[in-house]
Amino acid sequence: MKKLLAILFACVFALACLAGCSDTGKENGGEEPAKTAKDIYKPIWQGDTMFEESLVVVEEEDGTKVGKLLYEPTEIIRVNDYTLQKEYSASEYRIEGKNLILTENSTMPYLTYEQYYEADISDMPGMQTQTGSEPGKNILFTESAGLVRYHINVTYKHEDTWQGKVPTYQGDKLPNTMRKLKEDKALSLFMTGDSIAAGCTSSSLLNIEPFRPSFGTGFALELEEWFDAEIDFENGAVGGWTSQDGKEEIESQMVEYAPDLAIIAFGMNDGSFNVPNSTFESNIRDIIDAIRTASPDCEFILIATIVANPEWSGVGTQDRYLEALNTIASDTTGCVVMDMTSFTQELFKYKRGMDMLTNNVNHPSDFLQRGYIQQLMTVVCENYH
Repeated sequence: MKKLLAILFACVFALACLAGCSDTGKENGGEEPAKTAKDIYKPIWQGDTMFEESLVVVEEEDGTKVGKLLYEPTEIIRVNDYTLQKEYSASEYRIEGKNLILTENSTMPYLTYEQYYEADISDMPGMQTQTGSEPGKNILFTESAGLVRYHINVTYKHEDTWQGKVPTYQGDKLPNTMRKLKEDKALSLFMTGDSIAAGCTSSSLLNIEPFRPSFGTGFALELEEWFDAEIDFENGAVGGWTSQDGKEEIESQMVEYAPDLAIIAFGMNDGSFNVPNSTFESNIRDIIDAIRTASPDCEFILIATIVANPEWSGVGTQDRYLEALNTIASDTTGCVVMDMTSFTQELFKYKRGMDMLTNNVNHPSDFLQRGYIQQLMTVVCENYH
């Protein structure tokens, strides 16, 4: 991209994963993240093709090794490993409904019954566990690439229809942003938030193939491509932050920045601490006020956080903050809400947390990072894809 300045953020790992991650530094070792394949950001709620849907294959009690897909395939285009460099032969799997099932001769990685259901890490060097939502049960956990290496990426045709909430264009509520993109061909973009917003743990931040960008960087890159505009992106998100941290630090951050568009993305850590809606709403409003003091014409995209893995004990009130953000947007000019809460609630109806969360708790895989980008682009682009 033409100009991309990234703040090195401290990914503070608080209380064993309150949306923190290990400090991996700049994306792709400081290099610009790899450009994505054509149509990779085509929204998953549109069309008949799913690109690179990630899943983890798990051995069930009867020995069957099963991975779960969102839609029922009518045609498998390709099945790849996590790097997207290796393609698996059709003889290594079969499809039954929405399930991908390994054949006896398959070389695909999978988690054993004991590893997945009993969190047995005896043969998994470097792996850790977290307390599960079910009493007395633990789940696998890591902030490394340890679980990403089990990801299988499936590209396929289908005839199913997205059953969740359909994101819509909201550019009419962001007139300054749309003018900057369409007429000025330049936009100053700033983001504050927790480690999810910081990019943990996209493959670029993990510095592994396929080096797909975190959603903030990916959004900036796609904006440049779509509008032929220069995007100056600054990421001020910090691992472990709650909205209270964002509120306390935003004035010092605004000494350096005067953005045209700001993304505010908190909620995961607030939810784990069960922060009341009223407090969360007040903090977000204070962040908006501080940014507008520095940049009066700034407009805002408020992201309602993904929900955490339902199998994790740290799930709290994350799903309640959508209401608070909608209230803010309803009485604040130049402000819209992007709903990742409902989006992930729909995905969890069909898929395991580990399919989409690289730490099996609350950090999006490349597949889910792309879900953010698809929604952000839909917000500002009429007829996106």
